[in-house]
Amino acid sequence: MDDFIQVTIRTGTTGHQTHALPLDELPGFIDRHRAEGKLAVATSGDASVVVRIGREILDFFRGRRNAADEQGHPREKEEVTVLNPLAGGVDDPGEDVRATTMVAVLSAAASARTQGRGYDGPMPTMPGTAMIQDVARRGPSMDPIAEMRAWRGLVQQEGEAAAAPFLHGGGVGVRSTLWPSVLYLVKADIILVLRDGQLVQRLCLQSADGAPLWDAVANRLQLLRSGTEGELAVWAVAGTTL
Repeated sequence: MDDFIQVTIRTGTTGHQTHALPLDELPGFIDRHRAEGKLAVATSGDASVVVRIGREILDFFRGRRNAADEQGHPREKEEVTVLNPLAGGVDDPGEDVRATTMVAVLSAAASARTQGRGYDGPMPTMPGTAMIQDVARRGPSMDPIAEMRAWRGLVQQEGEAAAAPFLHGGGVGVRSTLWPSVLYLVKADIILVLRDGQLVQRLCLQSADGAPLWDAVANRLQLLRSGTEGELAVWAVAGTTL
């Protein structure tokens, strides 16, 4: 399994799909998804890039492996994520959420979504189900089970301490690779662009396929961390407000 890479595909209809693909099959896999308008991010350790052409992924992973071998370091964790289709959105912060329970996860998602109708599908059976039903039906359309699955994926990606602020209006900062004085504050509903500590722009970027809110948050973070290509992709797609 040394030449197998974990691949995660985020979609609005089926949620997270995780596979293991041989390294030499990744170029064709990437090109097929790029042809559908989906961005792919390759990650090796703490480095990540947006893959524009399938064959670039071989250079990225092999280059990282060679560098690790030369330095006598173990091979880093390697992963590919295919992001949901993205589109500009609308800034609608919603009400503040102060709890850090399951209900807070759904409340934060509901307040950050701007389109759709109340959820009418099956509900999870667990303590607090009545509260979760109320949150889902008062907020815009969402699938509570999918939101929780996406939240767990975000926590796995960021860690519990980093993800917790999303539930009560906070966010995660990502330093710009294009402008040293710019910091992106990624929140549940919006990306705030700060220059020298001052707010200069708001970027609205949502999943275009109706995917869970927390998948959209994970997409934003991965793009902004994947260098110039990913940062430019955010600006190219996002809706902007002052």
